[in-house]
Amino acid sequence: ACGLCLAVVALVVGLLWYFFWPATHPGDLLRVKTFEHDSVIRTVVRPQNQFADRPNDPSTDWAVFFYKPFCGACRRVWPVFRALGHMVNQSQGLRFGEVDCVRNRGVCTFLKADKQPLIRLYRASHSKDTKAKSGRAASGFMREVVAEWQGLLIGYEVMNWFLEQQQQGRIDKRVVWPNPSELAETMLLFKATGKVQLDSSLKLRPAEPAGYIMDAWLALQHGLLDHTFAWEDSEDAMPTLRGSRLAALMRWVELQGETFPAASVRSKMTKLHSRLKQRTSWSEMPFEKALQNIGISTTPPADEQWRWCARREAGTLSTGGFTCGLWLLFHTTIANSDRHLAPMALQSVHEWVREFFGCAECASHFDSYWKSANGESIRGHIEASIWLWRAHNSVSARLRREASEPGTEFKVVWPSLESCETCYSEAARNATGALAISATEDRPAQWDEHYVFEFLQEVFCFESDTFTCAAFDDPSRAVETRAAAKEMLKTL
Repeated sequence: ACGLCLAVVALVVGLLWYFFWPATHPGDLLRVKTFEHDSVIRTVVRPQNQFADRPNDPSTDWAVFFYKPFCGACRRVWPVFRALGHMVNQSQGLRFGEVDCVRNRGVCTFLKADKQPLIRLYRASHSKDTKAKSGRAASGFMREVVAEWQGLLIGYEVMNWFLEQQQQGRIDKRVVWPNPSELAETMLLFKATGKVQLDSSLKLRPAEPAGYIMDAWLALQHGLLDHTFAWEDSEDAMPTLRGSRLAALMRWVELQGETFPAASVRSKMTKLHSRLKQRTSWSEMPFEKALQNIGISTTPPADEQWRWCARREAGTLSTGGFTCGLWLLFHTTIANSDRHLAPMALQSVHEWVREFFGCAECASHFDSYWKSANGESIRGHIEASIWLWRAHNSVSARLRREASEPGTEFKVVWPSLESCETCYSEAARNATGALAISATEDRPAQWDEHYVFEFLQEVFCFESDTFTCAAFDDPSRAVETRAAAKEMLKTL
């Protein structure tokens, strides 16, 4: 009798676990589900038993990623899809699954998912026509494809697509998305496994790959004071920061609060922006005090503080202290922006140079280039990145021609062939004589801008913790330098 009682208890407990445990203790079940054979059909498209893999009733939508392991484009999308699956897959509103179209070629062909990478949204259909065609019972249901993604291979584009689908009513409004910082962290953890390692455009790294972040931070701090307080009305008046110049500086600070590649600095910039809003004008001493209270240095950087900009070495841009640091800051700002923010970020770079760069001649040259190269017309992340890179090379070429100051003999177009071979077109690499690659002149025909963009993102996303850069940095590369980089970033 006791044995029978134990058997009954075990059966009851088993049934309770089977029906209720997955819904209350998500665990691995509610993470990204890997479908094998025809399980994607039996679970997602034509569920055979709504209790077989809970939650899986008609209120549950599915996002399914179709990929091939050897596909480079798929490996670019996989990290953000996996991260979303791990972080969003906690509700009955939306679940995530993936299908390897090499191992399961027949299923992908049957579902007409023949072009990868592909993300599909499946929702339950309750139409009578669908039930009649499927031959299912009245209580059964099928899911249909309501949206597909095959877009630009950048993490923020995938995230924006999911947000758009929710806005259009194709994803349950109760689904809550992770914040960008959390999503970036999860993406990088997945990429650190090396499962999605891609061919790198960057062939020669600097000895200190994260040094650009320190130099950008030094330039950002110094740039807040260098030419902020100018004599405006008369020689007797105290210089003040107000009106359009204060508004411009606030836009610059707000931008850095979104794009700087270290959360600690973004936090400081956000605090500074809030502080600046409290007054309509600032004089120098209260402004400096506000900076100091937030943890922003008001002392000019010492020569030994610069990393990339302290010495000339392979893979870095140049020597030059503050000016070099500014270029690094500008490139970093664009690299950490997304498609929507990048054009505004470029506008803000131009505005800052015009209003706050202490070299009037340099600012004038930059403004002239802005107008001649149609800076106002730039749209999108890639365009903004390439525009700034071309502006930088244009300045380097001009300074080398003018040879007006020591060090200009080192001004060469960037990146070098050694740093990024694929950044140069195949025709240029094979050319000789006058058509050969030039290290001192920016010849448009010698570049492959697609690879230049990838190169810039790899350089200026190294150890960045922003969501945008999580799509470009690969923690499984240059592992030996990352521990030191993390220690350095703790000092910011």
